[in-house]
Amino acid sequence: MIQRIQSIFLFIASGGAFTSFIDAFNYFTINKEVISNSASPLADGDYDINDNTILLTLIILTGIVALVSIFLYNNRKLQLNITKLVIVLGIGLAITAGGLFYQVYSSLNIEQSFSAGIGFISPALVIIFGILAHIYINKDEKLVRSMDRLR
Repeated sequence: MIQRIQSIFLFIASGGAFTSFIDAFNYFTINKEVISNSASPLADGDYDINDNTILLTLIILTGIVALVSIFLYNNRKLQLNITKLVIVLGIGLAITAGGLFYQVYSSLNIEQSFSAGIGFISPALVIIFGILAHIYINKDEKLVRSMDRLR
């Protein structure tokens, strides 16, 4: 049922996860002229989802779970639980991306600063719109329970 606002929020959360597949969305950017090790995932100067299979798996899993959650509108309790899972996956995605980048970056032993890329926004979109969907699903569940009490 796409006309519900929580379905739109879940769709945006899913889209936020899948926007990481756009080539220009990188998580971190460093000056690539100082990297001499071409075997490093940072050899191109960008750290994106193509540099690690864990990130790729988390992005796909988060996007699919958010998309599947849209179609569970008949079972709101299950939809609430799956929306919580989407939020946890979004938080895990942000932490994993930062941790894996730090692990690779610290092994290079360079003194360059790095900047967060626009791809770091995609886990934030998943988290924010996941929380908004959870709030509205919870409101919907409370409304249905109150209507059941009136009958």
